[in-house]
Amino acid sequence: DDDVISELNFGFWRYLLNKRYLTTLWVPCLSKAFSFNPNNIPDTRKYLEYAVDQLYVARNRIAHHEPIHRRDLAKDYRAAIGVMEMIHPHAAKWVQQESTLPIVIAQRPRS
Repeated sequence: DDDVISELNFGFWRYLLNKRYLTTLWVPCLSKAFSFNPNNIPDTRKYLEYAVDQLYVARNRIAHHEPIHRRDLAKDYRAAIGVMEMIHPHAAKWVQQESTLPIVIAQRPRS
C-alpha cells in the first residue's frame, strides 16, 4: 500500500478535489482529511481545489526551471498555508515558523 501511495504524483491528488468527485469521494471521505477550517470558508472543497491548483502550477514552474519572477509568490505561500491549516493547524504553524519564503519575498526587488 505504501508503495502505491508514494508513487502517485501531485496531479493525481490535485484532481481528487475536482467537483466531479463531490458525491463519490469528497462527501463520504475526502472532507475528513481537511476537517479543520479556521477561516470558516463556506465551500471548503472549492477553495481547496483552487488552492491546490495554484500550488500545482507553481510547483511545476519551479520543477521545470521555468520563470516564476512574475508569479505572486506571497499568494502561492498563502495558498499552501491555507491548505495545511485545513489538514491541521499545527502543521501550518510549523511551516510558518520554519519557512524562509516570506523573508525572500520581502527582499524581492520591486519592478
